[in-house]
Amino acid sequence: MSISTSSSQTTKPKMNSLLRGLLGLLLLFPACALCSSNLFLLSFNTLQGSFQKFSLREGAGEFIGLVNYQNLFENPAFTESMVFTALQIVVRLLAVAILPLLLAQAVNTIGKKLSLGIRLLFTLPLAFFGPALVMYGPAYMRDLWGKASIKGTFLLLDGTASLAVACALGLIIYSAALRGGNESNGSRKPLLITWAAAFLGTIAFSLQSFNNLTSLMPNGDAPIGYYLYVTVRNAQGGLTYSISQIMLFFVSILGIVATVLILSSKLQLKHEPRNEVESLAAQNNPSIPGWVAIVLGGIAAFAVTLIPLFMSVAKTLSFPDGFSTLEFSSILRMWGVSILPPLLVILFIQLPVAYLGGLAIGVVRPFGKSSNWLLLLFSPWLFVTSVPLAFATFESFRKMELVNSPVALIQPILLSVPMLFILTLFFSGQHFKWQKAREEGTSSMSAFFKYLIIPSLPLAALMAALSLLTAAQDLFMPLLTGLSVENHTATTNILMFLGSMKPAGTSSIIALFGLPLFIFFFIVFAALQVFYLNRLVLVSAPKTTK
Repeated sequence: MSISTSSSQTTKPKMNSLLRGLLGLLLLFPACALCSSNLFLLSFNTLQGSFQKFSLREGAGEFIGLVNYQNLFENPAFTESMVFTALQIVVRLLAVAILPLLLAQAVNTIGKKLSLGIRLLFTLPLAFFGPALVMYGPAYMRDLWGKASIKGTFLLLDGTASLAVACALGLIIYSAALRGGNESNGSRKPLLITWAAAFLGTIAFSLQSFNNLTSLMPNGDAPIGYYLYVTVRNAQGGLTYSISQIMLFFVSILGIVATVLILSSKLQLKHEPRNEVESLAAQNNPSIPGWVAIVLGGIAAFAVTLIPLFMSVAKTLSFPDGFSTLEFSSILRMWGVSILPPLLVILFIQLPVAYLGGLAIGVVRPFGKSSNWLLLLFSPWLFVTSVPLAFATFESFRKMELVNSPVALIQPILLSVPMLFILTLFFSGQHFKWQKAREEGTSSMSAFFKYLIIPSLPLAALMAALSLLTAAQDLFMPLLTGLSVENHTATTNILMFLGSMKPAGTSSIIALFGLPLFIFFFIVFAALQVFYLNRLVLVSAPKTTK
């Protein structure tokens, strides 16, 4: 009798289901509001514009049905861009398919010190400054760019960059999944699901590819993203909307499929104490394929990160004017327009809204065990980048007469759906620990901070850093809205100098912007790699989760 009495005294009362539902929906409301007013509205405007006649003065006008799509598919240049994009997708899938998985398996079986060194090596591509790859362009390395091999050279560079980034991200994600499999008695479900999601994400991001490297290609051989930019430059708004809608259609389907896979497998992300994580590691010598993955991935990491940056410094110093090709005030202005707009959006909109949404779905659970399926509402935009939404955003700014203003440099996407997904999976994984601590007598507030808030802060910092680094390298939106020199971002300036055949300016920007940016983010990611990322575990939800 006394035992049951003490047990009942330590058990915390559950929140009323109605109150829980209202609180959860209240916390989720900002994400829903942004999704409808930002992502859904831009997507709807894109769909609507693809069925309308477009004029440069008035924008989208009268309804013309499928005429824009008909004109698009009758254009040989669009067909060629589709073929090239398909080839690019194949190359990237080959880079993503095997080596990152072998790398993660190898690193998770070797000694602690060597494992840490390899993890730090593959932190380099996380801080990757993509525009620096133009240092491999014909302006600097003409021997690589023979007329007969120009397409192959582009695909080689693109594939190498994809391999390096895939190894860096795969080492984090697959390692967490491998630790989760060991915790679940050898279950490979987390690993298989993340591998499938990586495939879908690679296809989605390849469909939206647009970067400085595209400018190195001859006419006719370019991804769909570049052809989209050509239609903007030629004021063919109807075609621009149509291409954007085609991108959105396929990318949305890929996002929905990936979401269903993740939710149906009940994936959860947990943060475990160091001793528990070390007990999950299997100590063996890597196989020969594992060592091959480490060597090839390491070569790719050096090739796309350090070498282009060192080349930019060397080339800049070799020019007579050196670093004086850019004025100090111009450098400061370029840093400001490249960093401040995305930083403000991330810190004050994207991260807080995603954090509240993750707490709502993963912890408060307004619909109980089925709450994670609320992520389906946001799934069409899981893999969407700024490229297919950029023209609809540009038209909105044009109507408000904000084009070529600092406001127009704000990213089109105000709700980061990947942030929302990752935080939701994390809070879902930590929910059981928080609930158990409360049942054992820990105060609700103490358990809330110990098992939910504090472990989530490094993860939030990681996502904010990755988002900022990605946004700082965005090229498509600044090309549309930052028309004056004062609003040129670093990536826009790199492209402009390439077009004007002034390689000194290009290498100077990479050395003065890309190199410091790379060093800063490498330090941030290395610290997270050493103290946090190797303690994440990706598992399928246990049956006891409430």
